Amino acid sequence: MFISGDECGKVRLWSITSPKHPVPLGLPLEANDVSVDSLACSPDWNLLAVAGTAMVKLWDLAAQTPAPLAPSSLATGKLSILGQSAPMA
Repeated sequence: MFISGDECGKVRLWSITSPKHPVPLGLPLEANDVSVDSLACSPDWNLLAVAGTAMVKLWDLAAQTPAPLAPSSLATGKLSILGQSAPMA
């Protein structure tokens, strides 16, 4: 799998079984309201972190939905909870 993000805030998952002919997997994720600056996956490919200007969102890759965060998982600042973004401190 390959993951790309664009300047419109969309993230797309790709099958690269045939690298010369990548195939999109599902619809793009509406990941950010602004451009996607960086992406990071968990080692097991279950979670995707999408960062843009002053925001981060976590996604459940299997369900292709925002990943809920337990309040205890938050340290300082503001993060995406249930797909709702807030500026980070």
